[in-house]
Amino acid sequence: MSRLLERLRVETRPQHEALERTLNLLSPTLEMARYHAILRQFHRFWCGWQPLAHGLLSDERDLLTGRDRTPLLSDDLAHFGLAPLPADGPLPPLADADAAMGSLYVLEGSTLGGQVIARHLETRLGLRDGAGYAYFQGYGRQNGPMWAAMRERLARHPAEGPAADRLVTGAKQTFAILEQRLVI
Repeated sequence: MSRLLERLRVETRPQHEALERTLNLLSPTLEMARYHAILRQFHRFWCGWQPLAHGLLSDERDLLTGRDRTPLLSDDLAHFGLAPLPADGPLPPLADADAAMGSLYVLEGSTLGGQVIARHLETRLGLRDGAGYAYFQGYGRQNGPMWAAMRERLARHPAEGPAADRLVTGAKQTFAILEQRLVI
């Protein structure tokens, strides 16, 4: 594991754990209504995040290709006949490309945990074949290769100094924004 990835993992652990507690998607008592509300909030977040982060990461087009998970959330909402939530104002801005890369780290890392959540949704809510939970399946069989490409890109980034600090701050901010927006 690169020094930066280790730093991200360690320094964002409190925010990561707080978000997991807030979402509580692995609860043995998770109900469909709560799951629907979470999907709608995730969709709202992604609709605001996508243009913001991608605008800052214009030099990373190759890395960004195929990473828009908004259509997966749209499909999940459509499966349940749910309308997207209206925008509730812009997301707090990311400072720069380094902060946006930290934000992308959070969202790409979620594809790994999403696989665990997907299995729980199958068991708890009876969902099948990705219908209604495509977002949590992420890229399917491509989760591993997509995460490997993200790790490789982060391994080329400095692990210390102002740029690394901004990247870590961007990751922390993203966890905090998600926690705030996903309180149901």
